[in-house]
Amino acid sequence: IKENRNRCYIVTGNLDVWIEKLVSNMGMERNTFCSKAVEKDGFIQDVFSIIDKNAVISQMVLPFVAVGDGNNDAEMIEAAEVGIGYGGVRDIAPAVLACADHAIYDEDILVSFLERLL
Repeated sequence: IKENRNRCYIVTGNLDVWIEKLVSNMGMERNTFCSKAVEKDGFIQDVFSIIDKNAVISQMVLPFVAVGDGNNDAEMIEAAEVGIGYGGVRDIAPAVLACADHAIYDEDILVSFLERLL
């Protein structure tokens, strides 16, 4: 992702306060779409924006590749030119397996596959 920042996006239901360090380390601040929250003293005070992944992907330039593992990723993966279910952290949700073009369970294999798609 770091090497292809201009062609990659992070679209996640995770809260910005949970992923901000990772996003910053990858230099993806301008290409991240996520849910938003207010944090105070290490606690979530309010969640004021829940991402609508379908609204985000409807604005994507086609074709695009989507990678996900959860039920909330299924529509995004189905809409993608190449949809990948990734089970490297947890099992791939059945809804994702039903619509994914590929199921990958190893990080190195996922990276190699994505590099070939570039």
